[in-house]
Amino acid sequence: NIEKTIVCNIRQINHFKINPNINFEIGLDVQWINQNYDYLRKLNESNILLNEIKFDQKVHINNYSSFFTFKHNIGYSLIASFGIRLDNNNYEKKNLVSPRINLEYELIKGTTNLIFNAGDYYQNPPGIYIANNSSSTLKSVRSNQYSISLEHMINSSTKFSISVYKKKYSNSPILPNSDLHNDPTFLFDELRMYNGIVSHGKASSEGFEFLIQKKRAENFYGLIGGSLFNSTFIDYDGIERNRNHNYKYIFNIVGGYRPKSNWEISLRWSYFGGKPYTPINLESSIDHNNQILYTNNFNEEKTPDYHSLFIRYEKRYNLRKSNLIFFLEIWNTYNRKNIEAFFYSRDKQSVEKVVYFSTIPVGGLRIEF
Repeated sequence: NIEKTIVCNIRQINHFKINPNINFEIGLDVQWINQNYDYLRKLNESNILLNEIKFDQKVHINNYSSFFTFKHNIGYSLIASFGIRLDNNNYEKKNLVSPRINLEYELIKGTTNLIFNAGDYYQNPPGIYIANNSSSTLKSVRSNQYSISLEHMINSSTKFSISVYKKKYSNSPILPNSDLHNDPTFLFDELRMYNGIVSHGKASSEGFEFLIQKKRAENFYGLIGGSLFNSTFIDYDGIERNRNHNYKYIFNIVGGYRPKSNWEISLRWSYFGGKPYTPINLESSIDHNNQILYTNNFNEEKTPDYHSLFIRYEKRYNLRKSNLIFFLEIWNTYNRKNIEAFFYSRDKQSVEKVVYFSTIPVGGLRIEF
């Protein structure tokens, strides 16, 4: 499969200030995308239901947008922004209207703000699906999003924020039914090629996020952040399924210590929930000598939780006309055996696991002029 892509963007914005409390902006966005797909999927003897797909197609996607945003400082505490965006493209040939609003209220002067966001957003479906003539009536994917956030400055170098959000997606590419292909995959998560893809997919994501961020002060810097969320979609049978990245929870710690300007040590530790996967039907896989999944249990199983530590040491040498930087990194420092996926092994006739990389030391030199 060969894919060639050329993208050209033009953006123009005009800012207007009516008085110290009222201003607005108006602008245009133009994007031209040229893609050339030479695609071939041959007949698969192990799965006779997968038909051959072949096309050599040039796709020209032209996106034209105009937008308007009005911003008003109301009193001493509230900033309100209202906007609207109008999109048009050459494959749908219809106007897409996206209203948006942002409200920021200062609860405690100079330290604490409450922020509300809501709006609609559109994006193109994958170009390779548009290139396949059997899926030529695809629509732009719509996302409706809203969130509430609280931001608080603990001190001059440390900021704390929490937010809750909800996102709803519609017009996503998906198979219309399971008559020929029993594959409920949400195609925005994993680009799989079929004939007859339609824009009927729906998905949602909601969650809670927090972040404590400290800028470098007194030689230390870092952040602690986490998220609890649920990301699902509705398959062609109307069943709610886990999306591929629905880990449920993510937690990160990033920090560094720089006692002098010429050396630094930093680390990153990550922990997140298991990745959803579809269980393998071992008995059928052995009979057919090919991996067979329990598609009725799509993405219902989870890999074990993932966690890993990365450490980096950096030493800087200031030369007369350049800088020499030596660094040493240790990836997956305590050699955690994180499982990425499971697969059926024809040689062993068993279910095996794919493991992320073991401990890897990485070192090098960098020269700055």
